[in-house]
Amino acid sequence: VRMRNDGLINTHRRCNCARMTTGEVSAAGKRLKNNKHDGAKGQTVDLMNLNLTSVSSAIDSQVTKLMYDNNGITEIRRADFNDKYPYLATASFSFNEISSVEEGCFKGTVLNFINLRYNQLSYLPDFCSVKATLAQIEISYNQITSVTEDDIGCLTVLTSLGLSGNPLLFLCNLRSLLPSLVSLSLSEVSFPCCAATSWLKSINVLMLDVAPCSWPPTLIGTKWTCISTAELKSTSCREY
Repeated sequence: VRMRNDGLINTHRRCNCARMTTGEVSAAGKRLKNNKHDGAKGQTVDLMNLNLTSVSSAIDSQVTKLMYDNNGITEIRRADFNDKYPYLATASFSFNEISSVEEGCFKGTVLNFINLRYNQLSYLPDFCSVKATLAQIEISYNQITSVTEDDIGCLTVLTSLGLSGNPLLFLCNLRSLLPSLVSLSLSEVSFPCCAATSWLKSINVLMLDVAPCSWPPTLIGTKWTCISTAELKSTSCREY
């Protein structure tokens, strides 16, 4: 159960992550067989809500959209995707237990959007192997504490990044690194409102709590919309 910023309650249900029974394996196989090509939109493979604990190897190489939401997957490996799915553009893994994504995953795909909401990642995975195509990353509600230039600097075509609900302690200047960035989500994230975060004012679509400042004391509780860029730039960041 999570409390939304407007005071309402959001609930989400995780699946039972026990290993699949024979019947569940059969159901997964039927689901794979029943996924069909949808004309110009490509082929969608729906493997949601199946209690899977790993990525399936029995997927058509023509897949363009892959949905693994609400399972019990704990890791994504290079062997799961690299040089297997040349048309894969969308991969969704929300509501799993993923704590590890191997460096260099998704090589040989045309990945444009990846959804990793509500997992157990403590770092931003390395997506440099798809830096030419990756435009949207949704990785809200994980355990990420920092996003550095090394983590994200290669993703120069990224337009949208979702980091809401992570316990962020450091966020580098994304505006200077990502010229294509249009949308950034930082709801349920507090941060110092100072010179080092003044670049946030230049993001076209910025989703924040109403009063996100954790420092300085004079700005705690102040609405973000009431803080000017000039005020941020003139405020020292101390240890941030």
